[in-house]
Amino acid sequence: MVMRIGWICVWVCVSGCLGSEQQFVGNETEQGPAGEPGPPGADGAQGPSGEDGAPGADGASGADGLNCWDLDGDGLPGVDEDTNGDGVVDALDCQRTSGGGISKSDIYVVFGPSGGALSTATCADTDDVLLTGGCNRSGVNCLPLTFTDEPRSVDDPTVAASWYCESNCGSVEASAVCLVVN
Repeated sequence: MVMRIGWICVWVCVSGCLGSEQQFVGNETEQGPAGEPGPPGADGAQGPSGEDGAPGADGASGADGLNCWDLDGDGLPGVDEDTNGDGVVDALDCQRTSGGGISKSDIYVVFGPSGGALSTATCADTDDVLLTGGCNRSGVNCLPLTFTDEPRSVDDPTVAASWYCESNCGSVEASAVCLVVN
């Protein structure tokens, strides 16, 4: 059976003519209007990583730093920058001279009494500096726990600085790390 619709001829096979296939033949010079676009498809799987790129060029050099002897940062040697007094401003002026700086022997630790609810560790002299401190708490646990752990007298030059500890249960021992100042 042959049907002609416009320029398109449709051959329809009756059962057994070409098996179960159908064949369409028409004029290939004409095309109908485009249909509406379909919905976007799902994203594909992540592809493999690409190769690393070539290294970039080196950046510009930074500005020169200051010399250790350059106390005022002007880049020029000055009389006050000859700290060792040898008449030359150089790296030897960067060395610590005797009597200056801090050594390990200038730092010491003191402990307050232990076994009670209050403890204070006090630096040996009113000129000494309290660097840090802490509290060791032991004994029973209780709720609510109140606990004080703080420096004391650090701004009063007439009283030696100390570290103070207090707890409402158990016992505490204060410790203070101090720096000798002559």
